[in-house]
Amino acid sequence: MKRNITILSVIAAAAMVGIALPATAQNTPGLPQIEGPIAEQWGNQMHPGIFFPGNRPYLSELPDIWSLEYHGYVAEEFFLTGEANGQPYTTRLVIRRPADVEDWSGFTLLEVQHTAGAAQTWMSSRVGGMTNGHAYVELVERTGAANNLRALNGARYANIAVPEDEVETQNAIVAQAALLLRTAHPSGSEWNADPLVITGSSQTAGASRNYMEGGQQQYQDATGAPLFDGMFVYSVNGPSSEQLAEFYDVPVIVVSTEDEWNGTREEWGPDQVAAIPEDGDLYRLYQVAGMPHLEARHYFAADPAICERPLDHFMFSAPVFLGVQSLYNWIVNDLAPPSAERIQFEADGTIARDSHGNAMGGLRTPQLDVPTHSWNALNEGNQQCSLAGVAEFLPAEQLAELYSTPGNYAHQLRSRTLELIEEGWFPIEYLFEIEDEIGRFATHAGNATVEEDSAP
Repeated sequence: MKRNITILSVIAAAAMVGIALPATAQNTPGLPQIEGPIAEQWGNQMHPGIFFPGNRPYLSELPDIWSLEYHGYVAEEFFLTGEANGQPYTTRLVIRRPADVEDWSGFTLLEVQHTAGAAQTWMSSRVGGMTNGHAYVELVERTGAANNLRALNGARYANIAVPEDEVETQNAIVAQAALLLRTAHPSGSEWNADPLVITGSSQTAGASRNYMEGGQQQYQDATGAPLFDGMFVYSVNGPSSEQLAEFYDVPVIVVSTEDEWNGTREEWGPDQVAAIPEDGDLYRLYQVAGMPHLEARHYFAADPAICERPLDHFMFSAPVFLGVQSLYNWIVNDLAPPSAERIQFEADGTIARDSHGNAMGGLRTPQLDVPTHSWNALNEGNQQCSLAGVAEFLPAEQLAELYSTPGNYAHQLRSRTLELIEEGWFPIEYLFEIEDEIGRFATHAGNATVEEDSAP
């Protein structure tokens, strides 16, 4: 799906010498100067682009399947210097991609770094994304994220300076980075991104929406084509029907967590439920039952010593990657994804719950359909806890009614997972999560090993 653009050599040459190209009649953004890839040595580390550690495992302590090396990936950091909306900036761009272009799917996702310090789509979907050869790009375009860089390594990032947060300026920086990736890729022209999608979560989902609603029609490449071919966002419940109709002309997938639809939030009620957009030709909304706003397993600021209820271990990454891969198939393979059932609500706008305390309806996961826990998207204790979820084991008598043995639970969980895979609602890349869940229940039941039992 590579785009044939005859001025590539001119643009690439301009980028090499740091010349910012003037805007054309189509309002093509200028290209920034490029420095890098920036070498990394012991004591001069690159910001990792995931949440900072707390009192739980971090980078080197995570299972190998989460690592770049396991999948044959590399991370390259570049510094970009240019002018956006009349203001100078120097920022960083991180490209995470297969080491060999032959292993690349051709799909590239661009997101801005959250001010909490993470490239969140990369962080959450990287196992499935790297398994399938997708490329991820992280851009810093706001002051809080730039401050994170300097806090980690002041010497390395001493020259990083982005203007005070202003949507028009942020959109201009995103547009310049997008054009760079499409036409003069810092890793080499063989990596030029087509298709390129914009992505993000929560705060950075907002940045993606800001761009789509303010920059997608404003900025084009030299052929007049928009710079992004789609949008994937999660941990958000928008855009609205009106915004979809007015601004969005490319495929859009939103993975919305239960937190975004929880009726205990003060501003939520029946009117908002009634305003949920319907799926359309270019839009899918997946409301994931039981899913918290942030993944507690990798969100180190949610401290189990502070949070009042047990922190969840929801299979957060699987539905995030499902959204990524569904958008890939939609754009690259012209396979429109199916529509999912919506979460069910009571008359007062609160989420309808089953006898186990779990949300009814919505996009289902194995943990909800073969339950051992009551899942709630809202924890308590401090702001960080409120963004993480709750997972409380069901009472012993309920578990005994549901599963005659841990082996019987294992059989039911694996069977339902395979059904969800066949139906297209659970990515096979995350089967390792199922085995983790089986082990967790076995430990709770006091069994060191589990022999699968197919009895009902």
